[in-house]
Amino acid sequence: MKPREERKVPYPEGSMHADRRDEQQFPFDWHRHEAVELTYIIEGYGTRYVGSSIEPYSAGDLILLGPGVPHSWQSDGEGRINRAIYFQIAPQVFTQLGALPDFFSLTELLKKADGGISLQVYDPGVVEAALSSILVLPRSVRIIRIIEFLLNMAETADIRKLSEIAGQSYQESGYRIDTVLSYIQSHYADVILRCQLADLVSLAPASFSRFFYASTGTSWSSYLMKFRIHQACRLLQNSEQQVLQVALDTGFHSLSLFNRKFRELTGFTPTGYRRRIKEGV
Repeated sequence: MKPREERKVPYPEGSMHADRRDEQQFPFDWHRHEAVELTYIIEGYGTRYVGSSIEPYSAGDLILLGPGVPHSWQSDGEGRINRAIYFQIAPQVFTQLGALPDFFSLTELLKKADGGISLQVYDPGVVEAALSSILVLPRSVRIIRIIEFLLNMAETADIRKLSEIAGQSYQESGYRIDTVLSYIQSHYADVILRCQLADLVSLAPASFSRFFYASTGTSWSSYLMKFRIHQACRLLQNSEQQVLQVALDTGFHSLSLFNRKFRELTGFTPTGYRRRIKEGV
């Protein structure tokens, strides 16, 4: 499944689109767009996909994405509300501000966000209040306030890079990355060989390995393993399936291998992980 292309920017209503998401579930919706996007999770948890990054998310998650980076938030847990605030800003805004030396820190922040960054703050409540207040402002004021917010984040937040797939490089080699990542998303429960993935993008196996690592910063096998383990986490949280069945449904045909890889990536056994989730730890 290739990333869905969202609408063009600037938007009819101006240089920024902002809204809340209050839904029973955030479905997997692999997409990308030209806008710079800031997303804050108010309530809920699940798996966040940004380029080559696959990570759990929960309330307080604050993510800044550069243009063109494919992404999706997929919630876990049935019968619970999921809430988020997001802002999509036309990249032209940052291009124009970048010409002014006063906005050097903002320009640097956007460079770091070319593959997506996590902005970690000490008081998520303050962030939620600030972003919620921006939503109700007049359009002409909202864009000013969101720029002020990002300038503050550039100075105060702990920044962690998520993916090596930058918007620019994605446009250059994106069709191949699209093809490979989409195939993994659709067939992770099946046996997947390097030669299969290489054939999909018309590369020799060795060339494919180099291409995938250069594009994502990780090996194809590591990405596949991480994807499978995160799907296993979702099944352990949201179903009563036996651990063996979870292993089989996520592409592991050896329970011992599944247990070992699960512990390596999460720090817990599958049974221990499920117990902690049920206990709300």
